[in-house]
Parts: sequence; C-alpha cells; structure tokens
Amino acid sequence: MLYCNTLMLRAVARRSVFMRARAWLTVSLLLAGMAVMPVAQAASATASAPEQDCGNVANTLEINACLQKQQEQTEAQLNQVYREVLAQISAESAQPDSPAQMKQQFIAAQRAWISFREKDCQAVYTFWSQGTIRNAMYLGCMRSRAEQRIKELQEYTQP
Repeated sequence: MLYCNTLMLRAVARRSVFMRARAWLTVSLLLAGMAVMPVAQAASATASAPEQDCGNVANTLEINACLQKQQEQTEAQLNQVYREVLAQISAESAQPDSPAQMKQQFIAAQRAWISFREKDCQAVYTFWSQGTIRNAMYLGCMRSRAEQRIKELQEYTQP
C-alpha cells in the first residue's frame, strides 16, 4: 500500500510540474502575443490569408503555430543583423591595417554558435519529450538563444 501511495505521489508531482510549465507557457505566450499583436495585426491586414490571433490560442497546435511564427520573425531579425555585421566586418577587413582572418573567424564563430544552439535546444526538447509541451519548449529555446545572439551581434556595430 505504501508503494502504491508513493507511485501516486510521484505521478501527481510530475503532473504538477507539467501543469506549472503549461501555465507558465500560456502566460508567456499571452504576454508575447500582446507585445507583438500590433505587428501581427499590421501584417494580417496586408496578407491575403487570415492570420491566427496568438493572443487567443486554445490548444497545443495553435500554441505551436504561434510560437513557430514568432521564431521565424526572430530568425529573420537575427539573419538581418548577421548580414549587417558581416558587411561591416568585410569592409573593415579590406583595409590594409586590419587582420586578414577577422571575417573568417567571425563566420566560424557564427557557425559554432548555430551548432551550439541546435544541440542546446535539442536537449530541451528531449527533456520535455514525454509531453505535448516539447515543441513549445524547443521553439522557446531557439527564440531565446536567437534574441541573445542578436544582442551579441549588435555589439559589433556599437563603438
């Protein structure tokens, strides 16, 4: 009987962790949705297909779709900042007193960061692999790492 109670307590504890994570994700998604809602509304006004209201998601599929859209926007911003910094480094490395390997080192560093991010977020996915929240956690990780990298890359352009 004691063993059965212990198993039940563990199951309740696991469910409690999942429910807290789900509640956190829902609140985070709602806040993020509110923050990007004006942007999403402007984009939906110009797009021919109707956009999903990320501030009013009802199920896992809708949550994942909204997070995917937000991740794609963050990824586009990351790529834009990367191209700007690469152009600046290319211009600087063309000058005679600049180290010749600066551009190659920057590109190698970005490739290493991409590999790190993928492995790190894959570990997050694996950690949550038993629940439907796994995709949301993975996308959240990818977005969080991309936002941090954007800040790091922008430091290259600041004096």
